[in-house]
Amino acid sequence: MAEKDSHDEDNPTRKERFPRREYYRGDVDQPAQYHVLQCSNSHGHHAPLGMYDRRKGCGRYFINYTAKHWGTNAVRWQSNCPSCGRRQQRSRAHIHATFDTRKEAASLEAHLNDQIQQDKMAAQIKRQWDDEGTINWSDWEQYIYYLWHGLWDGGFAPHEWLREASYIHEMLDCTPEDVEPELARYRAYWDKQADEADKEMTYLVESGLFAELMNDE
Repeated sequence: MAEKDSHDEDNPTRKERFPRREYYRGDVDQPAQYHVLQCSNSHGHHAPLGMYDRRKGCGRYFINYTAKHWGTNAVRWQSNCPSCGRRQQRSRAHIHATFDTRKEAASLEAHLNDQIQQDKMAAQIKRQWDDEGTINWSDWEQYIYYLWHGLWDGGFAPHEWLREASYIHEMLDCTPEDVEPELARYRAYWDKQADEADKEMTYLVESGLFAELMNDE
């Protein structure tokens, strides 16, 4: 290995002149906490070397665990979006909420992400109604799922789907009479599903297969 000459000693490298500070991980008085952040677009002056940052954020909410928000040794820190991988400079202004436990932060994170998906599905349903005058009911079911996710855990009975679907005219800005033909089609679909389920259950009971299944359990 070549020895370091006197010229190198007199001219230290940038890394030697500006050593990296130790990452602040908090203490008893200023502990690390769970922050809910959003992957958002950056301003031009946040881009490296003043270049315009053309990469857009995906808009998803996520959790960042750090103590850097206390401002000890650094005012800003970086986060990494788990959805799109975008790295972004952060400050206290980016924090939507702060929690001491991950469970509380995860609850808010799921709620905010569900709201984003709910708004997307609502716009998609309304756009199809305006263009074609029909409703994609699979999109509506996804809309209801995101609306009530965490309360019902997405487990809906047919009558619950029908009850929620009866208010779809409010989202489409039309009268109940306008959407009634589509609702009738949706009711017929659930009636068919219920009839098929009843026939299957009747067959299992009459054939004795249901009793065998219960005994096996």
